[in-house]
Order: sequence, then C-alpha cells, then structure tokens
Amino acid sequence: MSSHVCSFVFTVFDYRIANCQIVETGEESETTEYHTRVKLYMTVDKQWKERGVGELKINVRSAEDGKTIARFLMRADGVHRIVLNSPLTKQVEVKDPAGGPPKGKHVIFLGFVEGEPTLMQVKVSSTSHHCDGTSV
Repeated sequence: MSSHVCSFVFTVFDYRIANCQIVETGEESETTEYHTRVKLYMTVDKQWKERGVGELKINVRSAEDGKTIARFLMRADGVHRIVLNSPLTKQVEVKDPAGGPPKGKHVIFLGFVEGEPTLMQVKVSSTSHHCDGTSV
C-alpha cells in the first residue's frame, strides 16, 4: 500500500492588492533587539491617559559616524499608527512606579512626544521576548 501526499495551492486575486505600493517605515536599516506587547500610558494634566496597545520595540542602528543609535518604537494595533518614537540614551532611566529598578509589569520612563519630555508608563504583557528567541 502506498501513501500519497496531496497538496493544493490556491491563488486568490484581490483587486485591492493589485494597486499596493511599497511603504518604507524607517525601520529597514534597524535591528529590533527587544520586543513585547504593552499598553502605553502618558501623563496629561497630571493624570495617566492610555495612548495605545501594541508591540513596543527597542530598535538599534549604526550611524554614519559609527555610533549606535537606539529608540523606543511602538505602533498601535490595527491601524499601525506610531504612538511612541522616542530616543533611548544612557540618560533615560527606566524604573518601576515606586522609583526603584523595574521588577514588575509596570515600567516608567521619560519619553518624548512631539519633542516634549513626557512621563510614560507601560504595562508589560506576561511574557517578553529578546529577538534571539529567549523569554524574560
């Protein structure tokens, strides 16, 4: 008795895709070092306001002068609107809400929104991932 493997290939033409354009995101020359699902909050009038839910990334690239440049980048789920695009430097302090080192699911840092420093808070999902496949 012989065994046969059957495979089917379906090609579906979608007229909406036929007119698609290649969109550059600015991430093409960057490497994602870390990513995790988060809910992002920012301070508005001394209160926490939700800014969006999505994947927070730490992206790194090499500048022309040889320096390494890193940034926080987050796009909202669904519409992929950028809700956080903030430089990550040695001066950026990442803490828990009590002011100590981050150890829980809530992390606070000073980010920039439209060039203005703004206190940000992220609520991290249960599992975070380094891009080498390890979980935190």
